[in-house]
Amino acid sequence: MKKITLTFLIGLIGAISIFAQSPQAFKYQTVIRDSSGNLIIDELVSFKIGIIKDSINGTLIYSETHSESTNQFGLVDLEIGTGTIEYGVFDDISWGTSSHYLKVEFDETGNTNYQLVGISQLLSVPYSQNSNSLTLTSPSGNTYTVSVNDNGNLFTNCFPPPTNADAGQNQLNVSSPTVLNANFSSNETCQWSIIQGVGGTLADPSNPYSEFTGNNTEAYKLHWTITNSCGSSTDDVIITFNSGVSCPSTVVDIDGNAYSVINVGTQCWMSENLKTTHYQDGTAILNETDPPNWQNLTTGAYVWYDNDIAWKDSYGALYNWFAVTDNHGLCPAGWHVPSADEWTTFTDYIGGTSSPHGNELKSCRMVDSPLGGDCSTSEHPRWDEVYNNHYGTDEYNFSGLPAGERNEIGEFYGLGFSCIWWTTTEYGGTYGRIRKIDRLNGSILYSYLETKPNGFSVRCVKD
Repeated sequence: MKKITLTFLIGLIGAISIFAQSPQAFKYQTVIRDSSGNLIIDELVSFKIGIIKDSINGTLIYSETHSESTNQFGLVDLEIGTGTIEYGVFDDISWGTSSHYLKVEFDETGNTNYQLVGISQLLSVPYSQNSNSLTLTSPSGNTYTVSVNDNGNLFTNCFPPPTNADAGQNQLNVSSPTVLNANFSSNETCQWSIIQGVGGTLADPSNPYSEFTGNNTEAYKLHWTITNSCGSSTDDVIITFNSGVSCPSTVVDIDGNAYSVINVGTQCWMSENLKTTHYQDGTAILNETDPPNWQNLTTGAYVWYDNDIAWKDSYGALYNWFAVTDNHGLCPAGWHVPSADEWTTFTDYIGGTSSPHGNELKSCRMVDSPLGGDCSTSEHPRWDEVYNNHYGTDEYNFSGLPAGERNEIGEFYGLGFSCIWWTTTEYGGTYGRIRKIDRLNGSILYSYLETKPNGFSVRCVKD
């Protein structure tokens, strides 16, 4: 066999720019000479190229072969990553996380009788092969991926990210003390903190299963935080303690409609909108579909949204304020439409009316809800798609749904967008006070006044 000399010229395409795109490869060039130093010109030769990880004697993670002809200068020009693959996946090589070595084997006859030429470290790493990103390792062992978005802006991700915190399921109306149930990571810092409610005590704030003690007059929100050197992840859990008030699981109206009931502090609330067509004593409520007649009413009336009874079971009925305050009683026996003060008792208990307390009362059913599962649905009843990151989490099982409204001149709008509930509190003889949640924000709107001919939803509270 004649002696062959290879002069290596390796150009790493991806080392030039981290913005490089396809093909996923880097350039390898070599000049081939015989033992006398003469160029071998226009002859078919073959190569076997390997990528070794960590050291010269490390693990072979990729191998491919090439058959090429030398040119008039004895030069062979290969693109590593585009040959005939024998082992591994070139695109899966993590160039920035460890050292890599290039193993070159050669057969000057163009066949597969390869002879080892040499193994050399790749000192310039083709970072563009790593999903258009650059990965660096800090002295402490964290890795940081520098990536580019479609606008040409660079951003950095640290690896490994903190474990996703999971504070466990809400615990409503439980006995005090209760045991928490969060996830745990032994290699990271874990910590409970109380962010809502007063008088609560954690037996061991670093224990995911800590005992928690609190007052039955408070709704508590606890943060569970998992932290490492790359950052932190948090999740919340709601805890409420049994106030001693006994609430039935359901209540039935005069028409036979059954409603689920929830306990919120010292109150019992329906968790569905009212849909009765009769007052408590059996007197029929006027179903006024005509807009001119609707706007001139001074007595109680109801409608289904868009005058279509198909919406009844999904969203309930829309009542004017005169029906809400009628002496015949709109709610089932032993129940009543809440006043503005009773609504305030409710919202004070859950922490107020500012965001995200409105989101906490919304049903999680929403078009493309980020919660996924049954919460993400286009089927009614549901909220329209997420706006400005406000979506229902239904922390207290109140299940607020956007039933829309009928305005004072008889027009319908807002289905899927907003829900307004009447209170029995009057203002100035012309207006009634309401409570409202909508898709545009996460708060509970409470200071609004509406004229009495408007048609809104009703929730009932136990006497």
